[in-house]
Amino acid sequence: MDFMAPTKTDPAYLTTSSGIEYYWYSPLYVGTIPGPKAHSFHLYYTADAPTTITVTVCVAVQADGSGSPALVSSKTYPLEAASTITHVMIPDVIVIPETKLNGERIKLSLSTEDTITVYYDSTATPSVLNVVPPPPTRPVGGKLIPVGKAEILMPWIGVVLAAVALAVFAVKRRRS
Repeated sequence: MDFMAPTKTDPAYLTTSSGIEYYWYSPLYVGTIPGPKAHSFHLYYTADAPTTITVTVCVAVQADGSGSPALVSSKTYPLEAASTITHVMIPDVIVIPETKLNGERIKLSLSTEDTITVYYDSTATPSVLNVVPPPPTRPVGGKLIPVGKAEILMPWIGVVLAAVALAVFAVKRRRS
């Protein structure tokens, strides 16, 4: 999915309010997410006082944001006070098993106990999940050709072995 890493250059930002959920949706996804794989959350923030943040990831949310997700995972993590932009990685927010999506999204949400400022890049996503590969493209057409030498030579080796077996059989039959 396209959760991009925040940047420290000319960052946009969001100041949270206590107890309010802020959320983002990935683009529509068609394809298989390989798994199982643990995903971490990266955050750039400033905070006047120590607080906690809850990160929630919902997998397979309908395109319009409705419906029940197939998988939901949350993690609460303590944040220290930080007067300068600070980076933290929240490990193992979600473990996504191999999942097939057909036009659904991934929803990412944040909520904090106290006010913090979250910095993010121009894609308006304050985080990063480990990169989920883009959906596979459909083949245009043509023939499927093996890549390995053994795969290419295997039919010819079979023909040669059959010819040798036939020759041995014929020689034995002629001698008897």
